[in-house]
Amino acid sequence: MGHEGRSGTTATAKAWPELRLAQRWSGLDRPVSLTSARDGSGRLFVCEQAGRVRVIASGELRDEPFLDVGDRVGRRHNEQGLLSLAFPGDLGKKRYFYACYTDGENDVIVSRFRSSDDGEAADASSEEAVLGLWHPYRNHNGGQLAFGPDGMLYVGVGDGGSEYDPNGYGQDPRMALAKILRIDTESVGGRHEDGEACECTYHVPEDNPFYDNEYFVAETWHWGLRNPWRFSFDRETGDMYIGEVGQDLWEEIDFAPAGVGGLNFGWSLREGNHVHPPDGSRARHSVSSMGEQDLVPPVAEYGHKDDGGMAVIGGYVYRGSRYPDMRGTYFFADHGSGKLYGLRREEDGEWRHEMLLETHLAVTSFGEDDDGELYLCDLRGGVHSLEGA
Repeated sequence: MGHEGRSGTTATAKAWPELRLAQRWSGLDRPVSLTSARDGSGRLFVCEQAGRVRVIASGELRDEPFLDVGDRVGRRHNEQGLLSLAFPGDLGKKRYFYACYTDGENDVIVSRFRSSDDGEAADASSEEAVLGLWHPYRNHNGGQLAFGPDGMLYVGVGDGGSEYDPNGYGQDPRMALAKILRIDTESVGGRHEDGEACECTYHVPEDNPFYDNEYFVAETWHWGLRNPWRFSFDRETGDMYIGEVGQDLWEEIDFAPAGVGGLNFGWSLREGNHVHPPDGSRARHSVSSMGEQDLVPPVAEYGHKDDGGMAVIGGYVYRGSRYPDMRGTYFFADHGSGKLYGLRREEDGEWRHEMLLETHLAVTSFGEDDDGELYLCDLRGGVHSLEGA
């Protein structure tokens, strides 16, 4: 991993793309997530933190919400609320989707909702709980949902909150906290091996890395994460990128090759590439079933002190067609500084990242449309397209 400034770029390194932002829509109430229905309609769905989902269709932001679950969303902390949506495919055919939110008890809820036959509206009363994840504190909820290239639903969950991982959940394999979970929601129903009818809301895939490990939550895909605030899959390679929010000193991007599970990204033994806590104490931390030599370092990090970091916002690898110079670059941002970064693996195998643009936005999330074009949500109410200069 390296961080090459413009003056330090080698002669063989590809030039970083020049970027600009264009505000496309405004008037949203604290937008925190943007996704498409993966149905070719071109619609974008924006989660407003208080519990409404707004639709952008044919270039217009609709006034009438697609879904409103504000009556059940808990908002006692600025990290709580309606956090994300995920669509399994063509909404017009499947007529359901998934939402993640925090409830009034601080727990993280993943539910399935039904839509109308034409996919133009959702029925809030159709909620079917899929996962209810106990969460002791109000922050570090994670809350990202995404369907992977394998058709499985991936769920990002933080370490339970507070500060400095007081209960050591980051390295506790028995807890669903501090992990990315992988579940099969699309082949439910049918019958168990004993012939009994199955009314499960999901199955645990048997190829999950710890499926038969009695010391781990079977749904675990990756672990050792403090607050995975936005992860994504490269739509061309299937690789996973994770924006991992740090504690006091370091923000990081973690990487997992396509199809590889079971990685331990080190929290709370590590913050970025650095021992945590800095004094080396381990009073509240342990490594179960794996040694410290198996901790996977980040592919990029930046600091709070020198780089003005506050909270990393994970993004996407650009795979659109409008801006060829951007293709193959992973874009991410910092919520506090508004800085936008690019990350890529060079031909020599080294990861390099660069600060590319001062946005002056309170970035909460990136989004990707059906065509692979990218957008940024601003907490102040806007959605911006990321474009080549």
